[in-house]
Amino acid sequence: MFEWAKDLSTNDKDIVFVLNPQLFIDAGVDPEKVEGWVFAKVSAEDEDKKPIEVDKFLKPFNIK
Repeated sequence: MFEWAKDLSTNDKDIVFVLNPQLFIDAGVDPEKVEGWVFAKVSAEDEDKKPIEVDKFLKPFNIK
């Protein structure tokens, strides 16, 4: 997934690449040791539109 700030003056990052870490975890990678990416919980919705938190790899960039 790729996210971007609609208003650069009100966001702390301009763009963020987002990856599902499960493929890497299933292959034996320790997600806490992946360099260059942040392993974090992200708010999302399940199939019933209920709020949940899911694991993601995040790579934020500032283009200024």
